Amino acid sequence: MDKLSPWKQLEKKVNRHLEKNSLLLREGSIVDATIISAPSSTKNDADKPEAEAEMKG
Repeated sequence: MDKLSPWKQLEKKVNRHLEKNSLLLREGSIVDATIISAPSSTKNDADKPEAEAEMKG
């Protein structure tokens, strides 16, 4: 029997562990949805009547 690479050995162990816990590993995408603090947008101020009056001067 061929010796498996360390990565394949790890993959088999992880899959065995997941199967024992009724979990399934599938291919997908990792998405970063980190929420950060940011200043308010001035773009949305045009929707407010008081901001429009200030812009007209």
